Amino acid sequence: MKLILISLALIAAGCGSSAGTAASSTVCTSAGAILAGSWSGTVSGHADVLTFGTDCTGSGTYCGIIFSYPNVVSSSGSVILTVSASNGNAGCLTAGTYTCGYAVVSTALGINCGGGSLGYTKI
Repeated sequence: MKLILISLALIAAGCGSSAGTAASSTVCTSAGAILAGSWSGTVSGHADVLTFGTDCTGSGTYCGIIFSYPNVVSSSGSVILTVSASNGNAGCLTAGTYTCGYAVVSTALGINCGGGSLGYTKI
């Protein structure tokens, strides 16, 4: 049921991507704790762990992704991810700036950066 709610929230948020622009240098605060921590899920059928740091940087294991993001103050909406590195695996974001819809419901995170909704669980 949580995944359905997250998927609906992501569809309502509207997602897309654009290349080349850097995210603002907003300093993360305790409000950023909404996303902070590690989340387990899959990308293209492969295990993945997304980690959002309280310093507004993050990483992903399957994609070898390194990204930055502005402070997050709501449990759902959109967030700008600026990807600086990726290994280019199937289903992974490449370097660039993406507007991603997201929703956090308890220990579930749904995120969509334009390639389809992905579901993660807080670990």
